[in-house]
Amino acid sequence: MTGRTGHPRGQGLTEFALVVPVFLLLALALVDFARGIYVYSVISDAAREGARYAMVHGSQSAADNPPASGPGTGDSDGSLYVVPKTRELAFGLDSSALDVGVCWGYSCTVPPDCSIGSNTAVNPVSNVPVTVRTCYDFQPITGSFLRLGPVRLGATATLTITH
Repeated sequence: MTGRTGHPRGQGLTEFALVVPVFLLLALALVDFARGIYVYSVISDAAREGARYAMVHGSQSAADNPPASGPGTGDSDGSLYVVPKTRELAFGLDSSALDVGVCWGYSCTVPPDCSIGSNTAVNPVSNVPVTVRTCYDFQPITGSFLRLGPVRLGATATLTITH
């Protein structure tokens, strides 16, 4: 059936019904991308601040700046002071879902799952690097539509204890 101009009726409605879901999915994907960048920025900043906290509260600072963390102290793996401080500094995220791993020494490693790292430094000495890695499972909005799981984001910061 045609109208006065010779165009089929309902063509605009059909085109609208086909284009709107694609447009909404693209708009949500753009919002998800921006949220993902925000989450990465937060966990990156938290890793940097956690490394700074570990650097300032290094094992050499026990006399003037307690509580100390690092090799040769009561917090040799960072789980008592560095990890909670890093989680505290992850503003806007669920801190209980943020995984944090810490290690001291040259070529120390923190696993990709952000569990406790392997320390290569065993004594309280200066000029030892500290590495803090943060991991967070980011759940995109569009992931529920596309049947995708969370995206694991991670950030690492390494600073040297100079005192």
